Amino acid sequence: MFRKSWLQPWRVGVGFYLSPVLVVTIFVLNLFLAGGSVEAADDSQYFPETGQVVSGPFLNYWRSHGGLAIYGYPISDAHNEIDPQTGQSFRVQWFERNRFEYHPEKAGTPYEVLLGLLGRQETAGRENEEPFQPTFYFPDNPNQRYFLTTGHSLTYGFKAYWESHGGLAQFGFPISEAFSEQTDRGTYTVQYFERARFEYHPENPASYNVLLGLLGSQLVKPIDRPYFEVQAGSVRSSVTQDHTALLLPGSNIIEVKAHFPYPVNSQLIQSELKGLAAPNWQIIPLNQPDSNTYRFVLTGNPAAASYLTLNFFQQPVARSLQLHIQIVRNAGAQPPLLDDRSDPARVLASYYNAVNRQEYDRAYSYWELPGNSATSLPPDYASFVQGYANTASVIVLTGEVRGQGAAGRAYFSVPTVLLATMKDGSLQRYYGCYLLTQQHADTGKDLPPYPVYMNGARIFAGTAPEGPYTLLSRAQAFTNQTLCAPAA
Repeated sequence: MFRKSWLQPWRVGVGFYLSPVLVVTIFVLNLFLAGGSVEAADDSQYFPETGQVVSGPFLNYWRSHGGLAIYGYPISDAHNEIDPQTGQSFRVQWFERNRFEYHPEKAGTPYEVLLGLLGRQETAGRENEEPFQPTFYFPDNPNQRYFLTTGHSLTYGFKAYWESHGGLAQFGFPISEAFSEQTDRGTYTVQYFERARFEYHPENPASYNVLLGLLGSQLVKPIDRPYFEVQAGSVRSSVTQDHTALLLPGSNIIEVKAHFPYPVNSQLIQSELKGLAAPNWQIIPLNQPDSNTYRFVLTGNPAAASYLTLNFFQQPVARSLQLHIQIVRNAGAQPPLLDDRSDPARVLASYYNAVNRQEYDRAYSYWELPGNSATSLPPDYASFVQGYANTASVIVLTGEVRGQGAAGRAYFSVPTVLLATMKDGSLQRYYGCYLLTQQHADTGKDLPPYPVYMNGARIFAGTAPEGPYTLLSRAQAFTNQTLCAPAA
């Protein structure tokens, strides 16, 4: 149990932000990184054609730079990926004809979102082929535009399309001449650019004689980790284990497809519902036509518990996968949903995000042993919710995380400052640390890491004159001295 000078950590605050500038910046990024959204959000768009959601900066770029005609439909969620051309890791999302890359260091500039160099990636190793050899400029041809940078030129329809649809910023320089090539759609006259492939289709109406090749579809990597497709009514989300699928209110029948990078035997898969939703929902397996996909339906009462956690695994591997589903009671809830269980600081951010959105059943699920009588961290669910009855919002700031391993588990001590705004307008300050844990496992590429759970906390009251960074220094010093765990 806590000493009397310590505060129950579920009775204070909410949030992830520190200053007004950070509030605005991370407010947008949280939705961008969430990995799923509902159709009602203005800065998210669901594409039923491919079951993907595009949000934030990627959606703004897609809409303002040509949309469907230039980029096609999204064919992946937003995720981190290493660019094979540069070796750098970016937040990316794949579309049928290109790959979007997010560059936070260029936020607020026209270069916040950049396109992948898919033309160069597709033609790597073909530099010695004749169409890719540099050519010479013919000044007497008014229909030709020559580029000294790459030694290639544009003529006629390809030149007109390049100039009228974004030019250098959109497609990059030409890296080949026009030539005949067998493509995924037949044999056509094509020309490669740094970021695209132009195709001449004489069978189409004049306005569609030039089409962009589906380089995104050709180059997107096959999945190397499991992911889930979740659908209720007309709303569908595609998410990984690190994120939560968002569904609209009234979802009492939920269809799920779990996609694996390897064949699965549906007869060996076991599944269970965990947490508050378990008594009110049930799992109904479906026919399994795809050897790499496990299909099932969830049926139940969304009013009883709106946050579902599903564990399932294939025998004899005892490592379970987790699927998280949030049925949104308020489609306009703010801040945007954040759910990331892969990192201690992100878990705390997600926990307070859930409290900010009044999604208390989701917040409850971040604790490893909620309602456990031995630790009382946190207490029973009703007491847990009551603990936030007077809380309007909270800003949370975290410091340098300490980690150590013991007995097959990893322990993380996270210095924490909480600035809680109460419903009466008063501000309360707290500092201390949270203890989080994670099971060790060498999962390889086929399975994501075990999720991180909240396990304990030591939280103290701060005084009014102390600023957040002063409190964070105190929290850091306290955490450096001791493993953050409640005393007996």
